[in-house]
Amino acid sequence: FRSPSYLSLMICDFDRARELAWLAGRSYRFDRIGMPGLAFNVKYARGEGYGDDPDRDEFDITLDYRPPHTAFPSWTVLRGFWARLRYATLDEFDQRRLDDLRMIINYEVPLL
Repeated sequence: FRSPSYLSLMICDFDRARELAWLAGRSYRFDRIGMPGLAFNVKYARGEGYGDDPDRDEFDITLDYRPPHTAFPSWTVLRGFWARLRYATLDEFDQRRLDDLRMIINYEVPLL
C-alpha cells in the first residue's frame, strides 16, 4: 500500500504519526538544448520523527528517455520505447542508510 501524498518517494512515505516533513524538487526537460525526449527529476525530503522515530532524509533522482517518433524515422521498432533510470538514498539518522537503484524499460505493444 502506497500513500497518495506528495511526500511519498521511492523508498519512504513521510507520513508517520506526528511526523513533520517537507519536500523540495525540480524537473527539467532537455528539449530546449537539443536533446528531445530526455527528462530529469530530482527530489529531496526531510522528515522529523516524533518520540523514538528517527529523523530521516531521502534524495531521489529520475532520468527518463522517450525517443520522439521523429528522432529515428526509419526505426519503427523504437516507437513506444521508454527507458527510466532511478536512484534513491535514504538516511535514517543513527539507524541505517539505504541506497536503491532501478532501471525500468517500457515498451508499448499495440494489441488491436
